[in-house]
Amino acid sequence: MAKGATFKVVDKFAKSMKRESAGPQPRLLVGITEKTANDPHPKSDKPVGTIAFFNEYGTITTPARSFIRDWVDGNIENIARTLGNDRLRALKTNENFKSTLERRGREYRAAIIKRIEARIPPPNALSTLAQKSGDIPLIDTETLINAIIYEVK
Repeated sequence: MAKGATFKVVDKFAKSMKRESAGPQPRLLVGITEKTANDPHPKSDKPVGTIAFFNEYGTITTPARSFIRDWVDGNIENIARTLGNDRLRALKTNENFKSTLERRGREYRAAIIKRIEARIPPPNALSTLAQKSGDIPLIDTETLINAIIYEVK
């Protein structure tokens, strides 16, 4: 390059991305959120969020049956790729990213419920089976499943 010469690269797409990302961005929450965590469980005096936490992480007497963390861990690369692609598409086409997150929220919620319905191991203890109507771990009154929601904030 000649001495004293300058140059400027103009990337309109990069400028639009910077402009788009400058404001507050919508966030997707999937799982037991503040909206449902404090709902009472019909068979317990504990809130649904507490019961979900004990099932997710386990207790001294109950094994962990991760219905959210394990699903995320097993799908993290796909989640990152699809959300990244969704964001780029929204920036390029002026598509509403919030509606895209709504669609992903429905998809991810359904996948978590499908994981629960597939019987997360270990099986229920005989004492638990005697107290509930079915034999699928984490499903009795469907309160937990109904508490799994998605929110776009």
